[in-house]
Amino acid sequence: MDESNDLLRYSSPNDLLSTFKRMDTFRTNTQLCDVTLMAGERKIRAHRVIMAGFSDYFDAMFNGDLAETIQDVIHIRNVDPDALAAIVDYAYTGKLEIRVDNVENLLTVACLLQVENVKHRCCEFMQQHLHSTNCLGIRAFAEGHGCGELFAAADNFTKENFLQVIESKEFQIINGNQLVELFASDDLNVNTEEDVFSAMEKWVQFDCAKRKPFVSQLLENIRLPLMSCKLLTDRVEKSPVFALSDCGNDLLLEAMKYHLLPERRAQMQNLRTKPRKSNVGLLYVVGGVESYQGNRNAKGKS
Repeated sequence: MDESNDLLRYSSPNDLLSTFKRMDTFRTNTQLCDVTLMAGERKIRAHRVIMAGFSDYFDAMFNGDLAETIQDVIHIRNVDPDALAAIVDYAYTGKLEIRVDNVENLLTVACLLQVENVKHRCCEFMQQHLHSTNCLGIRAFAEGHGCGELFAAADNFTKENFLQVIESKEFQIINGNQLVELFASDDLNVNTEEDVFSAMEKWVQFDCAKRKPFVSQLLENIRLPLMSCKLLTDRVEKSPVFALSDCGNDLLLEAMKYHLLPERRAQMQNLRTKPRKSNVGLLYVVGGVESYQGNRNAKGKS
């Protein structure tokens, strides 16, 4: 409060809060309400001025040239009625309960109504609840709703915990294009490239007929040259899934040449010869174990 002999400036957040409490009472008693929001069969009474002040979506609707500007009933389609009601309540009270069972519906409504603070809080909540059993679903959901930070968090979590993710039910139903994108990433955290090949087999075999068209794309993003010759011949070449690819033999030949012609590897470099970040710095030793043990035993006897 600023005071002088001729001037008093007074500010009271409590009075503002009291005004909104009264507006909420008006809404509860359907007093002075001038618009009805319809979600399915549910009717939600509200005041245009509150909705326009709260949401950019309603601001554009009620202050523009849209037909809804003068309509008494506004249909909000493809949203959960309870989530819409909860966000309208939030507009009047500033209180919102976000739970595991309602967060996706709340985020969907917040994105539609362009309520950025609710959208942000829902994204934060989902990030805190990322798990190997739900990260693929959250990743797809975030991408579909334009939630960049949530997508990045779910994407990183998926790649970092890939070996646990492939055991989840969500992995069985992941979209083929999304799986190709994951396989192409240098950040995929796997012990060896055989883990990626096994994941492809598991996914394809879940619905072989529908997923056959993705086999070639998936194989092109598996780093076969980084697998041993033994695995390539005994594991990859004999796999029923490998036989479904149009380019499998070419990729296998490329991998074998990489092993048989080490002096030409500099000319063979591509995505498939580049180690993933989880394997950078690891030293792979092939053969020589028995000879070393034999020499050591010989030294011990001498």
